[in-house]
Formats: sequence, C-alpha cells, structure tokens
Amino acid sequence: MIAGLPVGIAAWLRVPVSFFITFLLLASGGEASAAPSWFSRTGSVVISAPVTDPSYATTVGSVSLAGTASSTVGVAWVMWRSDRGGSGVATGTRSWSAPNIQLASGVNNIVVTAYDFFGRSRQDSVSVTYTSPTDTTAPTAPGSLGATAASSTQINLSWDAASDSVGVTGYVIERCEGASCASFTQIATATGTTFSNTDLVGGTTYRYRVRARDVANNLSAYSPTATASTPAAADATAPTAPGSLGATATSSTQINLSWGAASDSVGVTGYALEQCQGASCTSFTQIATATSTTFSNTGLAGGTTYRYRVRAWDAANNLGAYSPAATATTPAAADTTAPTAPGNLGATATSSTQINLTWGAASDSVGVTGYALERCQGASCTNFTQITTATGTTFSNTGLTGGTTYRYRVRARDAANNLGAYSPTATAATPAANRPPVISGSSGTTVVAGTAYAFTPTASDPDGQTLTFSVMGAPAWATFNTATGRLNGTPGVGDVGLTEGIVITVSDGTAYASLPAFSLAVTQSASGSALLSWLPPTTREDGSALTNLAGYRIRYGQNAAALTLSVALNSSALTSYLVEGLTAGRWYFSISALDAAGVESDPSNTGSKTIL
Repeated sequence: MIAGLPVGIAAWLRVPVSFFITFLLLASGGEASAAPSWFSRTGSVVISAPVTDPSYATTVGSVSLAGTASSTVGVAWVMWRSDRGGSGVATGTRSWSAPNIQLASGVNNIVVTAYDFFGRSRQDSVSVTYTSPTDTTAPTAPGSLGATAASSTQINLSWDAASDSVGVTGYVIERCEGASCASFTQIATATGTTFSNTDLVGGTTYRYRVRARDVANNLSAYSPTATASTPAAADATAPTAPGSLGATATSSTQINLSWGAASDSVGVTGYALEQCQGASCTSFTQIATATSTTFSNTGLAGGTTYRYRVRAWDAANNLGAYSPAATATTPAAADTTAPTAPGNLGATATSSTQINLTWGAASDSVGVTGYALERCQGASCTNFTQITTATGTTFSNTGLTGGTTYRYRVRARDAANNLGAYSPTATAATPAANRPPVISGSSGTTVVAGTAYAFTPTASDPDGQTLTFSVMGAPAWATFNTATGRLNGTPGVGDVGLTEGIVITVSDGTAYASLPAFSLAVTQSASGSALLSWLPPTTREDGSALTNLAGYRIRYGQNAAALTLSVALNSSALTSYLVEGLTAGRWYFSISALDAAGVESDPSNTGSKTIL
C-alpha cells in the first residue's frame, strides 16, 4: 500500500509502480496544474454545505462539510485537511460528506481534495471563522469523590460527573499530603471521571479534591475531599552480615560479645545470637536477641570453650547472613563449695490465692547469690517443681487455688552456680475462695419536687462478712448511707430534671456486686408536657461525616434567653422526647448533639409551647 491511498487501490492499477508514484507526488502538492486537466473540462470538486462561499462564520465548535466531485474516469476518494489540525477521508465520492470537523478559535482554513483513479487531484477550500459563545455559568461541583489505595505507590480516584449549561470539557485534580492537610496543589487534569495517581510514597496519607471546567474555562466549586493512605512498601531485602564478632571470657561463668553493626535498606531492628559448646562445634542454638552490638553471656560453665555467631533482622523479619564465628574459653571455676541449707522455712496463707514464705539465710565460702524455690500440691506430695528464684529471704506465691494445700522447700545458689542442700519443707493451705455478696432491689424512677424519696436495696453475703455500700452518680439533693445502702432526700423545684446512671454497689472487702444503673427524674407537680422531635445530624461543621454520635442535651425554660433546665439523653438512636412536669405558661426549648468525645454542637433553633 502507498502512503496517502486507501487500502486496495494499488492492486488494480494497470500502470508501472514508478509511474504511479510520480502522479501521487504531483498530486500531493495540491496544485491543479500539476496533473492532467481532467477537472478543467470534465471534472470538479465543490464544497456546497454549509455554504458555497469561500468563507463561513460560526459559534459552534465543529462544522460538517458536504459537496460533490466528478471525473470522466471516476472519483477514487475525497480527503479534507485543516491548517489548525486534523484531517480525514470523506464519506462518499460523487456526493461526499465530512461531518463534525473540530474547530479552533479563530480562522480555520479547510481544504477538500478529490482524487481520480490515476491519482490526479482537484481542490476546493473554505475559511471557517469560529468564535466561542460567551459562557459565564460554571459547571456544578463533581460529587461522591472516592479514593482507594491500590498499592504502596498508587491511589485510584473516581467521582460523579459534573453538569454544565454548555458542556463540561474536563476536570482539574488537586492533592495535598497528610490526614489534615489543606495546601492543595493541582497534579493532573482528566476528561473522564476516573484517575490513577501513581508514583506515591508508601505508608503516606493523601487528600484529594476535584472540580470541573467547561468550554469557556469556567471552573466549578470543589467536590468534597477524599482521603486514602498507601500501605507501607514491602521490604524483601535482608540486612547485611554483622562484622568483626569478638568473644572475651571475663570470668568462669561469663563471656562478653561485641560485633560490627549490620546495615539494611530500611533499618536493622535487632540481632539473633547463637552458641554451641566445643572448639569445633557446629550445632548452634539461639541463646538471646539484642538491639545493640554487645551482649554478655552469663551462667556458663568454667573451663569450657564456646563458639558464637550472630545475624541481623529488620522490621519485616528478613534475616541477614551470619557473622564469622568467634570462640572463647571460660577459666575453671574457683569455687566448688556449695552453700549451707536455708533454715526455718515458714509458709503462711494470707488469702485464697496467696501464701507468703520466709526462711533463714544460707551461708557460703564466697557468697550466696540467690535461692531456688520449689513447690508441690497436696499435704503429702513429693513431686517438687521449681517455681521461681529470689535474692532475698522472702517470697509471696500468688495465683493459687482456694481450699488447697501446698508444700515448699528452698535451697541456696552461689556465684559459681553451686547449689546447697534443701531447707526443711513447709506446708500451708489456702482458705476457700471468697464468694461475692448479693444485692437486689428496684428503685422508683420519678419523684415530684417537694416530695420525700427513699430507696434501700436488699444485700447479703454468703460468707457472712461485713458489707459496705457505695453509690455513683447520685443526685446532689440526695444523701447515701454506706452502712445500709439507703438513698434518700427531698428534691426542690430547682432540682427538676433527670439524673441518669445511678449505680449502687456493695462490697465484702474483696468482692463486689452492683445493681443495674437506674435513672431518677424529678418532676414538678404540674401535669403539662411537651413532645420534642428532631432529625439526627449526619455531618460535622467542616463537611466530614459524623460517625460517633453519642446523644443529645435538651435545654428548656420559661425565658427564651435563659434556658436554665436541661435533660441529658445518652442515646444516639432517639429522635423524640417528652418533657413532663411543665407548669402553666410559655415554655421554650432547644436541643444540641454530643459525640463520644463529649464535643457538643451549637444549639438548634428555639421552639416553644404554651401550657394552659
């Protein structure tokens, strides 16, 4: 196929290829005189729509041309080309059309060329002047902007299309970095309603907003902001091997290690230390971890050779290669004399879960470093197991079972790890576990101002212990008796309102029991009431979603400028509430919302009702 011709034309021409190319080169210049004059007498190309005149003016951003072409040997095809960009093949030949040719502002010179089957051409042209119509109406703001992290380096955006009186031509996308950032910067434009923001930083929060642009470059208001965080980039690179591992014996029981720090693409978080015993050993076992580049290996045997190696790991738990091995030998232990047995071991149960132990100190030729305590369960048990070590001569064994007998023994250890003989055994039994007290009773929920109120719960202890009462959330006008649990008092007119979350608790000194929380409303003697209803809030003042609505506060009074009475509603599900106990006269009401952090909204509009 030869450039400039439709597919298939060259296949049925009956002329040599070189001759055919010569005609095309002559025709491509657009000069009628360069080709045989078949159009001059028997052929032509004419632009007849939208005008036959050589110029045309429009305020529409595109133009559709149409016309006719003729030749004695037949018209092969018709092409158009604009000096402001764009070209194409027209539909049809003898009657042709070129629809929706896009125009640029100003003058657009469009040339239409017809070719016969020998490649000869003829042209007609039209000058189209495009003036953009005046458009001062901005598009609507895009809606429902969504941002979703697709990887550690990409966040995908989508939004609802904006609308415009003439037509939306595209969208401007802006971004800032940080969960609360406000310094937005344009990062891209888009013609559709989606965009993929790539080359981002892992583990980072970004905020986005978008607005629409129309043909006249009017910009809309911004969409709501959308936030997304990229996950941290995966770390698959292991640290380097530590270097220069050194091992130095400082006593018969201790070898000190030091090594050169490893490096990592993200950061080294620690080192794993391994040890085996013997000058040529290879069966290494991990003995410790370290965050620095030194470690003291204690509790070793005197006169023994140890080998060590160390490797690093990073935050992604990638393990690096091992350091070269290092060897050290502890000197023989100088102390082979065990301490004496501790004396006077005593065991005393202090509760159902605790036994306290005391013993006489042991002695040693060098010095006692600690004691090993062993225990078994049962009055005649012999299967002792070590439960702890201690440096002093007392220990509190907690977490025991009530009503159980335990036996204990203890022996001393010196600096050379020599263990002494056991002390005599000591036995103690824990008392049965304490049972919690029981409390019951149901308080009234309302009291009329000026009327006495009293409530005493019923409580008992299955172990017969002395009980003590306490109260939380009691109204200010009431008194409470800690010996009986009695809550009583006489509220005044100024105490009208609701007290919620009153909890009475009883204790035997160890265990507790509480009544369910209850509310107590003080009402006036009048019987007037007002039913308030409202719509729950869904957003905050900055336009973000309200996700932790916790309740409401109703304020009311008989002076619109001083609503001195209030009711707290600790439920986000309420949308109405009946305020009772209103006296005759005009009453005013307003309501505000509270979130879980205690932040309160501005009050609503003030409503009123007249009580007759």
